[in-house]
Amino acid sequence: MSTSQDLIPKIPLKPEDTELDFGFLADLALKIVYADTNCTTERAAEKLKLSMPVTEELLQHLYREKFVEIRGLITYGNNRYGMLDRGWQRAQRLLDMNGYIGPAPVSLEAYTTMMLRQSAATEMIQPEAVRTAMSGLVLPEATVQTLGLVASSRRSLFMTGPSGNGKTTIATALHSAQSGEIWIPYAIEVDGQIIKVFDLHNHQPVSVEGLARYDGRWTKIKRPLVIVGGEMTIDTMDLIYSQTVRFYEAPFQMKANGGTLVIDDFGRQQIDPHELLNRWIIPLEGRVDYLTLHTGKKIEMPFEQLLIFATNLDPSTMPSCAAWGTAFLSPRRQKICMRRFSEGTSKGAGSPTIPNISTFSSGFTPKRNAHCGVVNLEISSNAAWTSASTRTDRKSYPLNCSNWPGTITLGRD
Repeated sequence: MSTSQDLIPKIPLKPEDTELDFGFLADLALKIVYADTNCTTERAAEKLKLSMPVTEELLQHLYREKFVEIRGLITYGNNRYGMLDRGWQRAQRLLDMNGYIGPAPVSLEAYTTMMLRQSAATEMIQPEAVRTAMSGLVLPEATVQTLGLVASSRRSLFMTGPSGNGKTTIATALHSAQSGEIWIPYAIEVDGQIIKVFDLHNHQPVSVEGLARYDGRWTKIKRPLVIVGGEMTIDTMDLIYSQTVRFYEAPFQMKANGGTLVIDDFGRQQIDPHELLNRWIIPLEGRVDYLTLHTGKKIEMPFEQLLIFATNLDPSTMPSCAAWGTAFLSPRRQKICMRRFSEGTSKGAGSPTIPNISTFSSGFTPKRNAHCGVVNLEISSNAAWTSASTRTDRKSYPLNCSNWPGTITLGRD
C-alpha cells in the first residue's frame, strides 16, 4: 500500500518528465507571455505551475523561434520576455483553437494512476469516525454500522423516504466520516484538448506547508462532496465543451472522484429515471466512466467515489426503477428505506408505539420532540459481507451481519 509520502507528485525536472508534448507546452507558454505584459521566467513558471528550469527551456525555445524577445536579465535563469509580431500572430491562432491559459495540465494516464493509487491507499473507516459523524442525528447502532459498511466498501447507497426525514443530512454526515486528503490536477490533457478539473466551488484546497517539493500542476484538497439535484441532465454528466473558450469543464462525477457524490431528489429530474439510472450501470460495475470529446472520441476515466442516491419517491411507483433494480440493488449495494410512522404516532415527548419491531434490540430511544421513522434494511447477511470484501485493497468494516435486524427505528431532530 502506498504511503502519503509516496503519493506526493514528483516535480518534473525536464519537459519530457511532464508526459506532455513539448510543442503543446511551448504553445501554452506562448499564451502565458501573450497574457502578461510584464512576463518573466519566474512569473511564467508560477502561472504554468512548472519549475523555473523547465519554464526557461520553453521560453528559450520560443525565443529561438522568433516568437518572443528577451528584454532583460533579472537574475540567472530569470529573464524578462516580450512578444514579437510573429508571436502575436501565433498566439491569436492558438487562442482561436483553444483559449485555455493557466496551469500546465497532466496527462490522462497520470491522472488515472494517481486516482487509483489514492483509492488503494485510503485508510479504513473506523467505527468511531462514523459514530462521531452521526452524533448530531438520532440513529440506532445497526443503522450506524450499515452506514459504516457503505463508507468502508465505497459502494453505492440508495436511500428512500418522505421529504425532510434526513436523507441528505445522513449523506453529508457519512461523507465527513471519510478522513484524509487527496491530490487532484488543475487540468488534464487529452489529444491536445484541455479538461479543467479543479473547481473552487467543489474543491477546498488545504495547506501543503512542510511538504517536500511537489509537482505544482497538482493541488491537495479535502475529499470533495458534490451534491446535484433536479438540475442534473444527461448532458451535464459528460464533458462540457465551451464554444467561447474552447476547452472542457469536467462533469460533476469527475469532480467528485476521491470523495462523495450525492444524487439528491432522484426521480425529479427532467429526464426519465430509467435513462438516468442506465447511465450509472457501467461506472458502478466497472469503476470506470466513459466520456466523449466533441470530436467523438471516447475516453476512459476512473470512477473512485461513494455514490449515494436519495429520493422521496416510492421506487415501486416508478416502473423504470423497478426494472433496473436487479442491477442496482444487487448484493454489492445497500438500500435504506425510511418511512414515517402511521397516523396517530406521537411526535412529542416519550417513545411512540412501533409495530413489528420485535427484532430490534439496540435499545434506541428517540430524543424528546424527535420525529421518528422506520428503516428497512432490505439486504441479506451474506450479501452485506460481500459488499465490504469485494475490494481487495480495503479491509472489511467490523460488522456482525448475522445480528442485523429486519426493521429499526430512525429519529430526526
